[in-house]
Amino acid sequence: MRYLESKWNAVKEIWQKATEQVCGWTKGPPRLSETWWWNDEVTRAIEEKRRCYKIWHKTKTASECIKNKEARLNARSVALAQ
Repeated sequence: MRYLESKWNAVKEIWQKATEQVCGWTKGPPRLSETWWWNDEVTRAIEEKRRCYKIWHKTKTASECIKNKEARLNARSVALAQ
């Protein structure tokens, strides 16, 4: 079993090196949005959206769901207006 495993690891390493040389590596998508362009109005809208989400996530009530949705739509419209 060890023999097969060592052979497989050797082949896998060769394939990975060849793939890296041909294709390269990417970092992947950014985890956080770029916020350098936000002004105070956008920042407030995003903070309100996050606050409403946290409340809704804890309570799971219909009224908080509606508030969360409104805050999301407001944040989107404020951000797109920039």
